Amino acid sequence: MNDNRTILVTGATKRPNPRRSHRLRTRGHGGDSASSPRSSSRRAAASARRLRVVGLRESLKRLCTSATGPPVPDGIAELHVGDPRYDDWDIVRDFSELEAARAWRQQLTDTGIEAVLTSDWPLDEWGRGDISLRVPPGSWSEAEHTLGDE
Repeated sequence: MNDNRTILVTGATKRPNPRRSHRLRTRGHGGDSASSPRSSSRRAAASARRLRVVGLRESLKRLCTSATGPPVPDGIAELHVGDPRYDDWDIVRDFSELEAARAWRQQLTDTGIEAVLTSDWPLDEWGRGDISLRVPPGSWSEAEHTLGDE
């Protein structure tokens, strides 16, 4: 084995790398130098294609987002968030899901008792949060009797 570890290559010719060959050309030689109008128009066309693809992708994303919009729980319009008008109303029950709270409120309004759903904070996208079922002052015992021990 050779101690100085040199490799002897005989008869090998180095071929130019086609990806780097445009850098080696000089102006006026080869017809397609890096600064010729022909190559710059190719680069501009390739750049425009990339922009069109990105633009199309972003347009489709924007279209899908605006068509569906942010998720909104069903019945969110029945919920009064941070409304001070109902602070003095009596709380009958507390709920964590809007769907359940709406069902209990419907039970009270079907029997003629005025009831509202309130929350101090907006609900999350699935309709969960701290929800209170409230009735006007003096109607708590009637509402509690209507709902029972359920």
